Amino acid sequence: MDAPSAIEFGRRAKTLAAGLLRERGHLVAMTPHKERFDLWVSGAKIEIKASAWDGRRYQFNLRGSRADVYLLACCAGDEVLTWFVVPSEAIEGRRHVAVSNADPTSYAGQWARYREAWEHVDAAVIGAGPAPWQLSLWEAQR
Repeated sequence: MDAPSAIEFGRRAKTLAAGLLRERGHLVAMTPHKERFDLWVSGAKIEIKASAWDGRRYQFNLRGSRADVYLLACCAGDEVLTWFVVPSEAIEGRRHVAVSNADPTSYAGQWARYREAWEHVDAAVIGAGPAPWQLSLWEAQR
C-alpha cells in the first residue's frame, strides 16, 4: 500500500484530534480549508499539525497559523504515538517546532512538558468565552 499523501495524513490527524476533543466533552467544528486554524473547539481556535519521523526529528511547520492551541501529533504510519498540546504563547514567533527523539514518548527537550497536556485546550476554551455558534442549530445538524 502506498504511503498517504501529506493532505490525507493531515486529515487523519485532524479527524482523530476532533474525536479526542469530543470525548473530552467539547463541541468541535471543522473549519474551511483556507482558515488559519483547523478546529473551533467550544470557542477556542485549535491548529492540528502531524509529522512522521524523518530520521532526525518530527518537524511541524507553523507558518501562517493563527490558533489558541497547537496539537502536534508525532506519527508512525496511521498511528499517533503521542500529542504535544502547546499553547500559542509558548510558540509565539516560531515558524517550526521539532521533537528530536524517534520515541516521542521519551523526548525530554523543551516541548516535553506539553506532551499530552490537554489542560491547555481546556484553558483556551475557558478563555475563549461562549462558542461562536447557536447551540440549537448545532444540535439540529448532528
